[in-house]
Amino acid sequence: MKINQKQQNRFSWAGALRILLYAIACIIVIYAIPKESKFKYEYQKGSPWRHENLIAPFDFGIYKSEQELTQEKAEIQKNAKMYFKRNAEIQISKLESFLNDYSKILETTGNPPDTLSIEIEKGTSIVHRFKIFIYNTLNNIYNDGIVENEQILLANENDNTEKKFICITTENITTQKPINDIFTAKSAYLNLSNAIKKFCNDNAKKTSDQDFKNLLKITENIQHGKWISPNLEYDAATTQKIIEENLNSISLTRGFVQKGQRIIYKGEVVGEEEFQILESIILVTDIFLQVRHFFIL
Repeated sequence: MKINQKQQNRFSWAGALRILLYAIACIIVIYAIPKESKFKYEYQKGSPWRHENLIAPFDFGIYKSEQELTQEKAEIQKNAKMYFKRNAEIQISKLESFLNDYSKILETTGNPPDTLSIEIEKGTSIVHRFKIFIYNTLNNIYNDGIVENEQILLANENDNTEKKFICITTENITTQKPINDIFTAKSAYLNLSNAIKKFCNDNAKKTSDQDFKNLLKITENIQHGKWISPNLEYDAATTQKIIEENLNSISLTRGFVQKGQRIIYKGEVVGEEEFQILESIILVTDIFLQVRHFFIL
């Protein structure tokens, strides 16, 4: 019991000492704060400084102007990356749908059944190579991504579109991709249509007349719009969250003035930089005075 009492007394003295040290620190801070109640100089941007040479009375940061802060916020909004969620199931489903449809098309056009393989082997027929070509083209389109609403991309176009990226989340892993590599449903459809036409043109003189006729019959029965579906869903919540985090991280100051540093000499013109430094002194002084008032109360 006696030991516990001694420990208790020791803890009490330690607590009292901490409070005393804190009080002393507060007093030092209060009396270290500039005592001027108001910045005593008058000045105007673009006009000469009519007072004595002004030396920084204390260390302080240079606060940004409202115009600077507004511009930074606008840049963040303008250059914000859009976030999308990839639906991998759509890609798998549509590729399977294509393979099934292609088998039905072969049956409809009187072509012999094709193997289920999507690999090109030696001696592979033009019909089989055509299937693999469409499969790989579709797969590449889905790997790049098809957006759900093309207006989202159009609304975010600007002069730097070629350098702009979007963020795509797949199974909790987020990667960046150039916005110009992303498809809309319409551009994906046109991309596949043009690829099919090019395949036919490239093989027109490389195959027999009968094989080419079979190829054309297949293309006439293809309804490739069935295999195009958006697999990227716009994630508005994450996009806005990142924007707000970036806005909140904007620094209110730029640069630093040390105590004793020259601010402006008598007769010098108050330029943009000098004006902002003078405005910062007023702001910092007001903050100090508010702190002083709080501690005195």
